[in-house]
Amino acid sequence: VYDLAMVRSGAAVWLAWYANGGTSGTNGVFVKQILPTVGPTTKAPQSSQGASSVSTGTVALAARSGGGIYAAYCVGYPTCDHIGLWRVGSSTVRTVPGSRYAATISLSPGPSGRLWVAWSDNIPRVRAVRTAVNGATFGAVRTVGMPPHKAAVYDLALDGTTGRGDVVVNVGDGFWHTQVVPGLTLRATPTTWRHGVRRTVTFT
Repeated sequence: VYDLAMVRSGAAVWLAWYANGGTSGTNGVFVKQILPTVGPTTKAPQSSQGASSVSTGTVALAARSGGGIYAAYCVGYPTCDHIGLWRVGSSTVRTVPGSRYAATISLSPGPSGRLWVAWSDNIPRVRAVRTAVNGATFGAVRTVGMPPHKAAVYDLALDGTTGRGDVVVNVGDGFWHTQVVPGLTLRATPTTWRHGVRRTVTFT
């Protein structure tokens, strides 16, 4: 058992950890309710490829304000193909956009049921994204950047409860803090129309 994380949702306390056992059933990310009753141990879907997986440090675990326990972890091996965002108990693992080669991951609840996800990759680069209020769809990915003249991120922490994302990174010889605001997405309806035809275009 490695890299444990614990969250509370109402009276319920949940534990998550990473395990590198020698079989598919003992390798990957696992979650378990421990209070007020002890529940079953559940493996996060796609958190290993057989008996192989990518460890990303302390397991990214969060209790969403609109309900639900969520975990974020690497999908793929030997490198992270993408970050999977999973609501514990569901069969759906959502792909976090722009998260290929993620190396460290952090997850935080945001206001009104939103979630923040932040990660570093092997470039190195720190990025973050906030979900919609349903916790399932994603806004625009923001590039947070790196402290000057630093070549690696050893750990990453995130708090999104104020609406913005407060990010702290450990670069080996110190801790650095910055803030990121949600990225906006602009959509047009309709996106095309015939030449010579006057149309009203609505931007959202």
